[in-house]
Amino acid sequence: MEAKISVIIPAFNAATYVEQAINSALIQEEVLEVIVIDDASTDATAEVVQKLMARNSSKLVYKVNAQNLGPGASRNIGIRTARGQYLSFLDADDYFLPGRFSHAVQLLAERPDVDGCFTRVQNVWQDDFRPAAFQHQDIIGYTGSELSQKDLLYHILAERGDFFSIIALLVKKSAVEQTALLDESFLYGGDIEFIYELCYKCLLVPEKDEDIKIIRRLHDQNITSSEGHRQFNDRWKLIQKWLDHISDYQLEPRTCRALVLRYVHFWYVIKGYPKSMVGRQIIKSGLLLQLLTQKPFLLKRCTLG
Repeated sequence: MEAKISVIIPAFNAATYVEQAINSALIQEEVLEVIVIDDASTDATAEVVQKLMARNSSKLVYKVNAQNLGPGASRNIGIRTARGQYLSFLDADDYFLPGRFSHAVQLLAERPDVDGCFTRVQNVWQDDFRPAAFQHQDIIGYTGSELSQKDLLYHILAERGDFFSIIALLVKKSAVEQTALLDESFLYGGDIEFIYELCYKCLLVPEKDEDIKIIRRLHDQNITSSEGHRQFNDRWKLIQKWLDHISDYQLEPRTCRALVLRYVHFWYVIKGYPKSMVGRQIIKSGLLLQLLTQKPFLLKRCTLG
């Protein structure tokens, strides 16, 4: 089979896990190249990658950022570097299972109208690390019926179920080039907004393959309580950015309403939920009034379209 896929792996202080991530991509016969972007690591990440390059110099591309730029900027460097027809993303502490791309590549070959496809991911917790919020998230990913672009965007913005993460995606490079790539101002959530953009501009479909092909490792270094506030704050800013897209993108009323509700939700998370339902309703009404004052176009877009 002709190798057509560029796998992009951003890495920051990932010496413990990055070797398994790289090797899991290199063994896939559909992979043309594995691009590792070292985001100015201060551990032994460079030594691990250079050791692998000595054995796989033809397929392994290694780039080092002069300073820490964040995952969004690192992924963008990988996208611009990639030579493959298709792009896949993998985090340095996650890994693919054998046969990761066999079904996906066949689907895209048979469906030229489709820009990308997504599959399921299995979460694996390290060292008994399992926050309460993740108790029931062993496997994430949607494998149901194919949705239209508008329906998929609505379901993802409304967070109606766990659809897919960036590591579950195989997408044409030509489709990614229709977007503005990842917003590098977000330390957290840039990958989520990138998915929003792809859903709006491209046709993405589920693989409908029940087999697990990707393992996502969860540990106290990639989900930390100390960074929790920054994560939610970035998500809130992301929603605010998409509220400004409502007119430009001519989003459906139901999608506009979903964005407004997400805005209110993240405000609650950041500021703290009021104890009483009356208090919540008062704050919700105040937030909605504030939004309509700042963005008067929302009233029409959320009701009439």
